[in-house]
Amino acid sequence: LLLLPPADLPVMATDARTEQQIVQHFQEQRHRLSELLSKIGELRAEVGEHNVVIKSLEPMDGGRKCFRLINTILVERTVAEVLPAVKKNRDRVEEVIKNLTEDAKKMEADLNEFQVKHKIRIVNNNDMQAPA
Repeated sequence: LLLLPPADLPVMATDARTEQQIVQHFQEQRHRLSELLSKIGELRAEVGEHNVVIKSLEPMDGGRKCFRLINTILVERTVAEVLPAVKKNRDRVEEVIKNLTEDAKKMEADLNEFQVKHKIRIVNNNDMQAPA
């Protein structure tokens, strides 16, 4: 992936540095967006794991013994104690996903605006190869 500055601007020694800074800033923002989207994916997988546990615990008797891992310690509890805690944790993670998704949408809009403002074109390596 190669980012090209606008073709219609003359390149002078001082402009080259600012173009490099613009492209670097754009790349950094794209990287941050990518990391944020990756984190959202991880959290969605965590919600899925919580749902599996909830589905497994719901049909069980509330007095049944179960174990919960808290940090690195395995704690003995009852289903009645663990199930509400797991549901609450799942709900919190879903709220974090909602907030991060809003942040990602705003970041993506800002990035697109920056790209248009500075006339940045994204060129794939395949586009740069001469036809055979």
